[in-house]
Amino acid sequence: MDAESDGHGSASETGEGPGEQGPPDPLVPGSAPGGLRRFAIVLTVAHAALTAIAVFVPGSTRAVIAGAFLVVFLIAIVAFISAFLTAANRSRIEYVSVAGAFFLADGAVVSADRRLFTGAAVLQTVVGIVGSSLRPFTSVAFSVLVALAGLAMMAIVGSRFGAYLSRPD
Repeated sequence: MDAESDGHGSASETGEGPGEQGPPDPLVPGSAPGGLRRFAIVLTVAHAALTAIAVFVPGSTRAVIAGAFLVVFLIAIVAFISAFLTAANRSRIEYVSVAGAFFLADGAVVSADRRLFTGAAVLQTVVGIVGSSLRPFTSVAFSVLVALAGLAMMAIVGSRFGAYLSRPD
């Protein structure tokens, strides 16, 4: 390859004449807004802290924490449904994949966002399972419900901020 070539070939090498459009630019992955990133971190840390408190502090504190976990779960259900409807709507004009919209795969979002949101969902799941295992058959078991919030955040990021190829008209 010579020093002047960029590896993509000139118009004469690719068979394109002047004014003809070449192949589409590579898809640039989407990125989640900073507020949503911070929320994922805060929610994960708060979930771990509240689960630890619920495991080690008996009494009515557990019921209050279980109520908080239930509220997060209900909000996550609404967020997940919203993300699903957004992905379904976008799929009419773009090639939205289930893996991209809900699991941030297929290069839909930048790697840093994929790692952050996937990591938050995994940590929320692990914290919920460990907390529930340490105090089975108590209100601490509500901790596992928070994991849906991590999945819902992944779905929001993938469906609203993910980058997908456009469908032809």
